[in-house]
Amino acid sequence: RVAVKGTYIRNRRLFGWYDFIGLYLHFMGGASLAILRMVLTYVDFAVNFARLDLPVFEGSFQYLDPGHASFMAMLYLDYIYNSPITSVLAINLANAMRTRRRLVEMAEDDPTPEARERTKNAANFRNQRNRWQLLFTLTRNEAMKQYRVHPPRTRNAWDSDEEGSMSSLASSTQQSPFQASPTARRVMAQ
Repeated sequence: RVAVKGTYIRNRRLFGWYDFIGLYLHFMGGASLAILRMVLTYVDFAVNFARLDLPVFEGSFQYLDPGHASFMAMLYLDYIYNSPITSVLAINLANAMRTRRRLVEMAEDDPTPEARERTKNAANFRNQRNRWQLLFTLTRNEAMKQYRVHPPRTRNAWDSDEEGSMSSLASSTQQSPFQASPTARRVMAQ
């Protein structure tokens, strides 16, 4: 302000000194700012580019970033195996399996015919319950019928539990277990 007023130079000698000294100050300041900017650029690159949770490429090109893909795979696996719901389910299933194994061992250790009959009845009940659940699932979800896989037909008469000829064996293997039941036919008709 002392040397300049607007665009008019009031004191040429003072402005000359300012211009002369300012040249070197601006040269040093510019060089130091350039170095500082370069350092900050590398720091910003290291902080933002090294983040694996953000893909380098956006949109449909995300799969080209292997670092991001491996990070997301690790994240999914960690969620699947360490989520509270999965952990509680695994603990409950393990307890149920231990209980079932203990009951089976107790039933096998009991030599009485009543215990064997109870074990056989429990197995029959489970089989019947599973068949009814399959029936209701297939009747309520028509689209699932095409994915139903039937067991292969038996080729030899001695492979079947039924007594009789091969013709009765062939006719029984062609029918679904639900077609022979009158109750199943009533449920399917509804």
